Amino acid sequence: MKLLFICTHNRCRSILAEAVTNYYGKGQVLAKSAGSQPAGKVHPRSLKYLQKMGIPTEGLSSQKTIEILIRRIETLLELNIKNENLQNWPDILKTAANP
Repeated sequence: MKLLFICTHNRCRSILAEAVTNYYGKGQVLAKSAGSQPAGKVHPRSLKYLQKMGIPTEGLSSQKTIEILIRRIETLLELNIKNENLQNWPDILKTAANP
């Protein structure tokens, strides 16, 4: 199964979800993460937490949603909070489906 976790900045929640899913999925689940407005780097506390839990952090990066969606993700999981502006997701998804 291929999962994509999305949020606005792709530096905390979606990064944590990607790393934890890949670690516990043990190759049965492939997770990626992305954001509509990526921060450009993973939050240091996210990396510290993952390392403390023994979860690999190599290859984690803050990236734009469209770059990931083109790679044929099977399931999309949105991680947002009440006041985040994610109104452009339908446009992003439409663009990814019809590059």
